[in-house]
Amino acid sequence: DAGASASAPPLMNAKSFPISASIDLPVDDGRRVRAAQFAVLFRYLNHDLAFPFMTKQQQGVLFTVLDSRGDGAIEGAEFRNFLHVLNLRIRREDESVFEEITPELWQRTSLLRRIVQSDAFEAFIDLVLTVTFVAIFIKLWPFLLGTKNEGEEVEGWETGLEVLLSLLFSAEALLKIFALGVRNYFNKNTHRFDFVVTLLCFLASFYVISEPEDFSNGRMLRYCVLVRPLRVLRHLGRFERCGLIVGVIFKVLTSVKEPFVLIFATSMLFCAFGCDVFGGKINKDPTRDEFHDLLNTRYGTNTYGPDDEYDEDNFGYYTLNFNDFAGGMIMLFCCLVENNWDVYNEGYVAVTTKAARWYFQAYYILGTLFAFNIIVSSVVNKFTAEYRRIRAEAKAEGIGIGLAMTQRGGSGIPPQFRIDTGADGDPNANPNPNPKP
Repeated sequence: DAGASASAPPLMNAKSFPISASIDLPVDDGRRVRAAQFAVLFRYLNHDLAFPFMTKQQQGVLFTVLDSRGDGAIEGAEFRNFLHVLNLRIRREDESVFEEITPELWQRTSLLRRIVQSDAFEAFIDLVLTVTFVAIFIKLWPFLLGTKNEGEEVEGWETGLEVLLSLLFSAEALLKIFALGVRNYFNKNTHRFDFVVTLLCFLASFYVISEPEDFSNGRMLRYCVLVRPLRVLRHLGRFERCGLIVGVIFKVLTSVKEPFVLIFATSMLFCAFGCDVFGGKINKDPTRDEFHDLLNTRYGTNTYGPDDEYDEDNFGYYTLNFNDFAGGMIMLFCCLVENNWDVYNEGYVAVTTKAARWYFQAYYILGTLFAFNIIVSSVVNKFTAEYRRIRAEAKAEGIGIGLAMTQRGGSGIPPQFRIDTGADGDPNANPNPNPKP
């Protein structure tokens, strides 16, 4: 019985306890397994690396799913679904804080909450975002071609439309927070992204209205308008491969911190040395010899203005220098990606000595060839391994009955469970389509 196993079971691994092994448990009449015997089983399984660890609460959830009759015991036919039920994904869904604070208002707004959580509401928001994106593209096309100056004044109807859209999307965010609850809303990455974009656009619109005298050009409003259509990118997650790749990228970036720290520390060391040795050598003072020396190099004469014509404001590479630490880090970043680093080398040789080449060659070897390639190889290897692991997990989830379970807990309300059918929509994928909560 359950009390017979007081001591901890021996440590097992996947080889000592294969999935196909039979499990002998004491039962009441040889045909039924009760909760006590079910708990004994998990005392052993929680020591097996081949099975996911299950808490007592999760064990109770799985027992409830297997006990389709709700009589507190699992029949033999029900127990045969045990390995399939292990594929269940349990997610806790908290109560909305508004349900606790204003229960009467919560009950009266049930229709509103259903509308906000419906697919039709999402389709309406997506339609507005898409139309906004097309309108923005048409409106900003002259600025992209260079036929208009981005600093031109914004027309009054543009400001009014932007404020109206900001209010619309702010209302959308507030309604979703009310319907889903604060925690449930911010648990999703897409909701967090939408909220940040909406908040930034709202603050920009509020600033434009409250401080019109400080808003002499349309740059802020146009930048704000360009940010909002980025919300359309969330639909890429609906495509399986796109969602998989995005998930892998986030996990890779959080797991390869050491190579980034290495190259950042290397760049800071070289930048500190460069500021001490080369600081102040690059200047546009005609009275200094360095200015005339640079005029004989590509560093001081290359133009990057329109049509490579002389442009007094965009002449040479004077902005890339070691006159301050921030500028030095930008300079080294350009060297890191091998963007005309030979031109920078030529310029500093002209204002100092040929020994300056050793500095740039040393950073090229230690920074670009060594540290940067470590980052590339680490990211590629981690990306490949993570991609394979996630694909294997996705295939493993497809083996089972594909149930998605949500536990909803709160003060004074018993847990409830929502059981969905298989991922492919086949009701036959779930052997217990209507388990008793």
